[in-house]
Order: sequence, then structure tokens, then C-alpha cells
Amino acid sequence: MASVRATTTLKGHHAIHAELFRDEARRVEALYDSVDPNTGSSSIPNDDKTKHRAFCMNSIVSTACFLEATVNSLYWELWDDIRLINDGKDPIHYPDKTEFRQNIEEAELNPEQGQKKLTNRLDNAGILGKYNIFLDVNGFDEFEKDSTPAEPVARILDIRNELVHFEPRWIEGGEKDYTENEYGIEEQLDGRFDLNPLIPSGNAFFPSQCMSYGCAEWALRVSKGFVRQFSIRIDLQIHPDLPLPY
Repeated sequence: MASVRATTTLKGHHAIHAELFRDEARRVEALYDSVDPNTGSSSIPNDDKTKHRAFCMNSIVSTACFLEATVNSLYWELWDDIRLINDGKDPIHYPDKTEFRQNIEEAELNPEQGQKKLTNRLDNAGILGKYNIFLDVNGFDEFEKDSTPAEPVARILDIRNELVHFEPRWIEGGEKDYTENEYGIEEQLDGRFDLNPLIPSGNAFFPSQCMSYGCAEWALRVSKGFVRQFSIRIDLQIHPDLPLPY
């Protein structure tokens, strides 16, 4: 019996999941768009509040997964093309990117003096680091961590990390526009998106007020923009739904 080999990538799935969760968060918010959260939040069923938070949280996590799956797939596809060529076959992922393959292989087998081999660098890199390592290895300018498009992505990853590795904190509150920077992310996120309209002001910014459709929409939009800017910089479409502007 002939065997069949197949592979898949989750980068598209994660993006779709983030969109689905985001849209569900918007649907729940729309049910109560006429309710003043400061006076009528008690009339919103707890079940809907729970669903809304679940949709927002999972949209953020899926967005972060989309970012990592996308760059991981890029490395894997180039390594797979290298393997195919070494087996005497034609590359199937990026057949025209000979220079990328050569640079990737050189960075692994013969790294520059004082530099670790590529796989070791990637093992110790975060999501944004993996994108910048690819840029560095292939001779492109890296993204500056404190500037667009990398800086807002770093803030999204901050939210994701706090959600995944959540630790309870005592938080002062009660004032209408009060934001206590207990998690180290509140001040950096202030004003970037609309807050949760189902939660009265005075509640903790994180994880209550910032879990909103506005946050999920901002995170996905910024992340897609980042991947698109990365693709433009290396002149290679790495996600099927984010075509280059040719």
C-alpha cells in the first residue's frame, strides 16, 4: 500500500479562530449597547458576561498563536525546501528564494563568529525575536522594539502572557477613571481601544475592563498589519490572506 505524506499549518486557523471569537464578543456587546454599565450592569445576565469574557480572552490568545504559527511555518517551509533539495528534489514552498535557503542553512551550520547557531537562537527567542532573527539572518533591518509595527505587538503579547500565566493581585479601585498598574500593562494599553461596556467603570482594568471587542479587534488588526509589514520587508507573501501590494 502506498503511503501518503501530508502537513498542515495552523496559522490560518488561528487567525480565523481569533476572528470568530472577536465577532462573538461584538455580538454580545451589541445585545446591551443601550445599557449603561454603571447603572444597569446588574441586569446583564452573568452567563452573557462569562461568554463575552471567554470570547475576548480566546480571541487574544488565538491572535498570539497566529503570530507565532506564521513565523514558525516560514522557518519550517524553508528548512523543508532545503531537505528536498538535499534529497535531489525540487523545492515546493518557496522555490524562488534561493538566497533565503542559503542564509538559513549558513546560519545553522556556520554561524558568524560569536553567534550561536540558528536553532539555538530561535530556542531562546520570543515571538517577536523569531521575526527579527529572520530579518537579521537575511540582511534586513530588524524591527525596533519601541516603534511601530513591533511595539503594539509587544503589548498584545503582554496581554496574552498575563492571561496564560495569570496570577491574582490585590487591586485598588472604585474611582470612575482609576487605573492601577498592578500588572505592568495598564498604562501602556490606556487609550488604544474601547473598554468592556458590560463592566462598570471602577473595576480593574486588567483583566476586567480591557477584555472587550475593542481589544480583540485592535489586537487582530495590529497583528495582521505586523505580518503584512514583515512580508513587505522581505518581499515574500507568508500568509495567504495578506497579499503583498504588487
